[in-house]
This record gives sequence, structure tokens and C-alpha cells, in this order.
Amino acid sequence: MTANLPAGRQLLLIVAISYLVSAAVMGFMRWRGAEIGTWFLAGWLLTGLAGVLLAQQLAEARPAVWIGLLVALLPWMVLSLVFDTRLKIWVMVAVDAAGVFAIVYGLALARGALSQVSQ
Repeated sequence: MTANLPAGRQLLLIVAISYLVSAAVMGFMRWRGAEIGTWFLAGWLLTGLAGVLLAQQLAEARPAVWIGLLVALLPWMVLSLVFDTRLKIWVMVAVDAAGVFAIVYGLALARGALSQVSQ
């Protein structure tokens, strides 16, 4: 696979925005009476915001941003995958698995951010 920093940045931005959409949907569901924990809703919101901000900063020779995206996005999606698997919500398990793949693939595409620019 060839590194493609712009494509990786775009994919990671889309994933981060999907976190914000998830937070909005869960917030609406909670408002309608669903039992959704504040910590879970806040987690989607905060990791989504962090992902959006970091994805916009992703560039060559920015390994801290690349690592920040890894830390902000991947653990929360894996946590969701574990929860949905335990609850046997198979549609969401598939969505979560696709999310994990998208994050890993986006980071692989954006691996140019890990390189150092020669001066």
C-alpha cells in the first residue's frame, strides 16, 4: 500500500465526524428516554472533537499528531466493539469493526506524518 497522507487525513476526519454524529444520535436517544450513560455520551463527543482537531493538523513530520489520532480514536472504537459484542448487537459490531479497520487503514495511509522532513 502506498502512503497517501491527504487520503489518510480525510478518512480519519470522516471517522472523527462519525463519532460526533454518534454522540448527537445518542444524545437524542437519551433525551427521548433511552438509558445511555453520561460517560459514554461524553466519550463519543470528546474523542470525536479530539479526532477532528487532530485530523486537521495531520501533516508530514507530525508524529505526535499521528499518535494522538491513534490514542483518541482507536481505543474508544475498540471499547464500543467490545460493548456491542457483549450486548450481541451484531449490526453495531459490524459497524464498529468497520470503524476499527477505517482507523487502522487511515493511519496506515497517513504514515507519512511519521517521517521527518529533511532540511
